[in-house]
Amino acid sequence: MKKIVIIFLFILIQGISYGGNPRLIGKYQTNIGIGLSEYSPPVYFGIENYLLNDITIGMEVSYRSSNTTREGKFYRENIIGFSANGNYHFNEMLDLDKEWDLYSGLNAGYYYWYSPNSNEYFNSNIGIGFQVGGRYYFNEYFGVNVEIGVGNAFNGGKFGFSFRF
Repeated sequence: MKKIVIIFLFILIQGISYGGNPRLIGKYQTNIGIGLSEYSPPVYFGIENYLLNDITIGMEVSYRSSNTTREGKFYRENIIGFSANGNYHFNEMLDLDKEWDLYSGLNAGYYYWYSPNSNEYFNSNIGIGFQVGGRYYFNEYFGVNVEIGVGNAFNGGKFGFSFRF
């Protein structure tokens, strides 16, 4: 966790010294990667649409599974998450170079938690959260991302790859 915070701060400090961002209205970006959580690491896929140059809305799907033992019985538990998010991108405000994308926002979703070998359902509910993240694009289309979040299935954060189109 400390390494992720250090990397994020490094990206933030480095990004502030650059300038100029492209027009992104109507463009999309996708994210794919792995998350950090109290349980097993989730894998995720998300897509965002730029409504304005500084504002995106999007959705995300995640999956994780873990093995647990309760009352002497073995259970395999699966969690599937569906969420929507909205982010404000600080690129124009901070006059960042086009390679950088720093953002913060809110998300809400439904997390379906079940055990296929027992037909039991656990803690399936709605999650609401807040995220802060950054991306670095190596070129116009491909980059890496890191995000720290609280209050949802990705408590702790996630990291992966981003694609613009």
